[in-house]
Order: sequence, then structure tokens, then C-alpha cells
Amino acid sequence: MSLTKEMILGCTDLPVEDVEIPEWGGRVRVRGLDCAKRDEYVGLLSRAKKGETWDLSGLKPKLVQLCVVNGDGGLLFAVEDLAAIGAKSAAAIDRIWDVAMRLSGLSDEKAALKSAEGNSEAGASVGSGSS
Repeated sequence: MSLTKEMILGCTDLPVEDVEIPEWGGRVRVRGLDCAKRDEYVGLLSRAKKGETWDLSGLKPKLVQLCVVNGDGGLLFAVEDLAAIGAKSAAAIDRIWDVAMRLSGLSDEKAALKSAEGNSEAGASVGSGSS
């Protein structure tokens, strides 16, 4: 069957997964990024590389902000919540980030960042793009 433009644009194709967060006593719904938001996030990742080191600050809270959704599919967090997200349990944020990276097709970028975590520096937040 050949797909029409209406069929393609009308389908729901972003993967979602509920993630148990014991630190918070429940679960959150994580949705993979759409193409435009994925490109935006990949841009943040590419700007995080500073010579031989990486500035990873703000990258995980930003992806959580872009991927955690409510029951209706709307974003649970706003850009204004980035600092508050960053102040939450690192284990909880890592769990959400891992799923969001996988659902968004960012496994190569995730591998590069995991290897860079030992070679990173704190700095200005890199994750304050639009939502």
C-alpha cells in the first residue's frame, strides 16, 4: 500500500514508554523526540564538546524536559523547570535519560557521552533551547 501525505502526517509514530522511578514513588511517561527536537538536541550535544573535554551540564535535564509527557501527551515540564529537574535525584534522571535516548534513536550519541562523563567539566548550562 502506498501511503498518502494525510496518512503519514496523521499517524502517531513517536514511541512512548512508562518508566518506574522508585525515588519518586511512581512512574513517568517518556516519549521519544520528534525529528525537529532530536535535531535540536543533537545540536546541543555537538556544542557540548570543548576540545578534549565535554561540558555536560544541563544536557540530561533538557532531555527530561523534552521527553517526559503527561497522560494527554503534553510536556510535563517547561523550560523554566530545568534548574528544578537538575536538582532531582541523579539516579532518577539517568533512568529517564537512558530511555529517552533509546526512544529518540540517539544510541551513538549516548555511547559518546557515556565515555565522555569521565572527561567532562562543569560549566554554563547547555540546555536552554525552546520547548
